[in-house]
Amino acid sequence: MPASSEAIRLVGALWGAIFLLSVLGLFFPQKMQIVLVFQLIYKSSWLLFAALPALLLHQPFPKGMALFFIVWVISLPFVIEWKWLFD
Repeated sequence: MPASSEAIRLVGALWGAIFLLSVLGLFFPQKMQIVLVFQLIYKSSWLLFAALPALLLHQPFPKGMALFFIVWVISLPFVIEWKWLFD
């Protein structure tokens, strides 16, 4: 297990806050559009630029996190109210 540090705790708190806002976005999508779009961009980018190259090069990467991100990336386009976002 990696050593705990202030940076790890800070990143964990940030991810936790984004996760909670994203869950709220599922129940209040119109009010949380920007958080859901941020999640879609962030998770898609991580999958494309971190997980996919590691997978293709047979390098280790957090498969559980990748699976969770795939589920979010697939479901978020159906939750985001695109018409309202661009009005």
